[in-house]
Formats: sequence, C-alpha cells, structure tokens
Amino acid sequence: MAVKDVIREIIDAAQMVWRDLNGGWSESIYQNAMEAALKEKGIIFEAQRPVPVFFRGGKGEYCVGEGKADLVVWTFQDEKRVAVVVELKADENIKEEHVNQVQKYIQALKIQKKENEEVHPQGILINFVKPSGRKKISEDKVLRECFPPQILMIDESLSFSSSEEEKESAEKPAKRKKK
Repeated sequence: MAVKDVIREIIDAAQMVWRDLNGGWSESIYQNAMEAALKEKGIIFEAQRPVPVFFRGGKGEYCVGEGKADLVVWTFQDEKRVAVVVELKADENIKEEHVNQVQKYIQALKIQKKENEEVHPQGILINFVKPSGRKKISEDKVLRECFPPQILMIDESLSFSSSEEEKESAEKPAKRKKK
C-alpha cells in the first residue's frame, strides 16, 4: 500500500475511534482503540516503539535514554519498508511539545533505520480532544461536533508558531470531513 494510502487509513481509523469513543478518555484508551482499528484494517504497526536517544560527545556516541513512539505504521513503497510515525494525545489542544515530539521520533528513527527501510518525512499527530472543565456537554452528538479529533501532518523540520492565524490554518485540515 502506498504511503498516502496508509496515511488515509490511519486518519480513517482515528475518525472511527472518535465516532465510537468521543472525548474525555485517557491517552492509553485511545492507544488501545487505535491499535484495534488498525488491526481490523490489516495495517502493520509497532505500538510503543522504543526510540533511542543518542548524545554525541567529543569522544563517542552514547545512548542516554529512549522515548516511545505511540505507533510506527509500516508499509511498502518502491521495494522499501516505510515507517510512518503516529503520535496520539488526549489533551485540550495541540501544543508545541507534541509537535516537537513527533519531529524527534522521525529524526531518531532515521538514525536507526535498516538498509531497506525509510522513514516518511511527515508524521501524524492525532489529538483526541479532551473537553475543558468549563464546557459541560452531555449529548454525544454535540460533543462530536464541538470537539472533533485534531489531526495534523507534522514535517520533520516544521517550526511551531503560537500565532492565532497560523493555528487556525493548521487546524483547518483537522476539521475536514472525509468524503
């Protein structure tokens, strides 16, 4: 399956999870639901993939810890195995640290890739929006309309801006409904 097709399937899975669970759950609930949805679609992935963090000192390179990518989805394109980083959140809004996390995972996976592997230069950040305490909405239909999942494609070199105008333009694709 081409990378663009697997990305479409990941987004479809996120929307399916949202329609069924809505907002307000912990990130681990959405993680488990996304894993189940991807399995149903026959998508190959690794959950909680360890991503080593290296420090390059003056006398060598040292592994100083590791992060864990929520999902690394695999597909094949041009006879190479291609990884797509998917990071899941359950927060009121997407934050700069979430974007940075996706970028770091892409960069780290590129360092550890094998000869026949590639890492897609864009990752997917999916935020299953957690309603703030100020907004009390009980009806499921209203909740789905007020808090759709935020889905952003994150380029490994994208810089995050806090300006309201750029935030609005970045969020527009997340509000589009799939045809």
